Amino acid sequence: MEDSRIARRKLAEQLAEAIVNRYLAGIHAVGLLGSHAHGDDDEYSDLNIGVVTTQANAKPLRSIVRRVNGVVVHLTVRSVSEWLDQARTLTPEWPLTGNQFLIAKPIYDPHGWYAVVREAHLARLRDATDREFAALARAALLSAMLFTSRARREFVRAGRDDTQYLLTQAAMRTALVSGLLTRRRFRNRRDALRRSGLAEATLDSLEERQRELEMELAKRGAGIDATVSELANSLGSPPVDSGERALPEPPRPNPREQIEPRARAQGRKTSR
Repeated sequence: MEDSRIARRKLAEQLAEAIVNRYLAGIHAVGLLGSHAHGDDDEYSDLNIGVVTTQANAKPLRSIVRRVNGVVVHLTVRSVSEWLDQARTLTPEWPLTGNQFLIAKPIYDPHGWYAVVREAHLARLRDATDREFAALARAALLSAMLFTSRARREFVRAGRDDTQYLLTQAAMRTALVSGLLTRRRFRNRRDALRRSGLAEATLDSLEERQRELEMELAKRGAGIDATVSELANSLGSPPVDSGERALPEPPRPNPREQIEPRARAQGRKTSR
């Protein structure tokens, strides 16, 4: 396995060198993400490489997935501003996505970029309140409950075999809730399920866990229930009424109605 790691690391360095040589001024940094950055990769791991572009790109580069020398390579391409914007934004997927800003293995980093983006994300976490994380957890829980209810419906209709995908999705989203409430990051989906105690979750145990999380969110002021008016108001502020009203469009003439009067008029002339 060590030989495989060395080969993948060499491949990553070759790709970084080729990218920098090809686009030169357009590349700000290149680094390893995912399992290779964590150091727990194996012979089955793909190669996730983050490519940070400068603001000077007239034509933005795009993310791409290809297989190179038998290894699946995922190039994640974002500009400096995009990386920083995402590092300063928290989402319900944060337990799974946060590590990309905190744990990366630089390959090409002449400007100390990875230290900058790491500090930007840490600063965002320091500013985040428990209420904000509770709101993110509520969104994740509602998504989990949606998949759970679908899994329950399919279980009643067709049996367990047809519910596995829905059950996995529900378990993964439930694990996100646990991660958000404890501000815990996961290395990957398998790690999230294992550390949340959901790797072997059944439909019944998943519903029980979600009820527990629902009660915990209610204690934190982030209950999942809402009234009709609260739900409508959550859409945002209504547009400001300027007092103007759009004028109705004039009716479009029917070509048939225009032709028939002319035909009748011609018919009267002929009869005379």
